[in-house]
Amino acid sequence: MGLREAFAGVHVLETCHNYARADDPLNQPPEARPHGWNINLYDDRMLWESILSDPEHFWGQTVEFDPAALSEWVARVPGLYWRQGSEQLRRLSPAAVESHSDHWLTFTPWAKSQQVSGGIGTLRLAPAADGSRLVTLTMNFNASCGFPALLSADAWDAIAKVGPAEGRAISGEARWQPMAHGWSERFQSTLGLPRGCLVIDDPAQIRIHDEIAPVQIHPFTVMEYVAGASELFDFVYALADTGAPRYRQRLAAFFSSYKDKHERYGRYLLAGDTVDPLWDAEFASPAALRSADPTARPQLELLEARVRERMLGQDAIDKLLDALGNAFHTPDEARVLSAEVGIPPATWYTGGSLTETVSAFVNAARSRNKLTGLIEVVSKHYPSLLD
Repeated sequence: MGLREAFAGVHVLETCHNYARADDPLNQPPEARPHGWNINLYDDRMLWESILSDPEHFWGQTVEFDPAALSEWVARVPGLYWRQGSEQLRRLSPAAVESHSDHWLTFTPWAKSQQVSGGIGTLRLAPAADGSRLVTLTMNFNASCGFPALLSADAWDAIAKVGPAEGRAISGEARWQPMAHGWSERFQSTLGLPRGCLVIDDPAQIRIHDEIAPVQIHPFTVMEYVAGASELFDFVYALADTGAPRYRQRLAAFFSSYKDKHERYGRYLLAGDTVDPLWDAEFASPAALRSADPTARPQLELLEARVRERMLGQDAIDKLLDALGNAFHTPDEARVLSAEVGIPPATWYTGGSLTETVSAFVNAARSRNKLTGLIEVVSKHYPSLLD
């Protein structure tokens, strides 16, 4: 097992931790921030990149959209699609293609993990007890790269009275408000990523149009499967157009067949659609992953132990030592990465050969529980090590 599997394991852990938080906006109100000026949503990328560059500047601002497409599917980590480095992860070589049919361009499990790590992936969440809904508003007709929006029950009912909500064009305004709890800070990919949602409390804030737009969605899950003599974890996702007839049936058929191809003997861990499931999953919702088993250990903790045992063991550490020994040219490279991971170089660097430096660096990361962060940073700066 090499760095590729370790990289996938790190992002499986990240995804599980953040999946357990995905329904936070439905369980706790966003924090109110003072009203500022109005800004326009006319392109997902432009507004997200502005927010990512200065998150505090945008809290409490009123966002106007005229119109945007609504989707019941929300990005697994909104904004990750536009974060620096994500686009590079989404670029795949021809070798990543596993098969090609009339309906599907199918990638290998590793390639799917790389895509999901780069911001691909959407969830459909059940409404809260008070009837509020978490949806996506997008100008680019892509739920993975749009903005999460929390709709009150009254706002949702007003839309539902007109007809189907999926793809519905709506205009109006909403406030961009921060969530009390952010994304997991244990992982470099979501560390410091601003977490907010557009809030629509009153149906009077929106105008509902007759038009229905096709929206790209990317239902995803984590698959536990067999590869040769190894038991591994990787991502599975599929792209669908909500304007296409029978897209749900095709999605269900794809996920049913993918887990059994090439003698994978796979099973899915996370539900992508918690309202009307598209596949059987060990955890049917974020709440199920947060729950405790009969021994009172959280399910997330138990799942993390499984992933670490199979994907982040001593073999991965040995491969990391070998890879860094070949990739680094001077000890300074290790010191730069150490600072990025959050380990002061002065706490471990004592001089010595390049081999000794790499060994001391990796041991420092392991002893400080920073190994996952190190693997993420190495994959960003030295992507060729994952080939």
